Amino acid sequence: MDNFDRTLELIMTTLPENKGIQEQLEKLEMKSQFRAPEMEGLNWFELAHSLKMLQVEELALVLATQADAIHFTKEEKKEIEVGLLKNRTMHYKIIGSSKTSDQDKTKSKEYLTHCKSAIMKVTDDPQFIHHIFEGNEEQ
Repeated sequence: MDNFDRTLELIMTTLPENKGIQEQLEKLEMKSQFRAPEMEGLNWFELAHSLKMLQVEELALVLATQADAIHFTKEEKKEIEVGLLKNRTMHYKIIGSSKTSDQDKTKSKEYLTHCKSAIMKVTDDPQFIHHIFEGNEEQ
């Protein structure tokens, strides 16, 4: 599923009660399936035209929802997760070091909280999150 399809899906799920936009987006989805890749710009143009017909409140809701919906492929999520796990390991080492000041240990604990939050956003396995933060803190 590409970004265009994800955007259509997001709008459709955000405004399920607006039958007019649902019909327009379904037609647009069908058209987009038969267009050549170099015509992708036309898909976005037609989507923008459809969005112009929304009520202000509906458009604001779509924009707010889209702003929160950052889409990553599975591969991208895995790369982010690997980086976060390396970051997590480094902060556990900082916390465990006798050479680290209390202030730096406090900062590292704060960073671990942010790291855990970020990992929760890119992984779909809550048991994995529990394991790497609560069950396996020395790594």
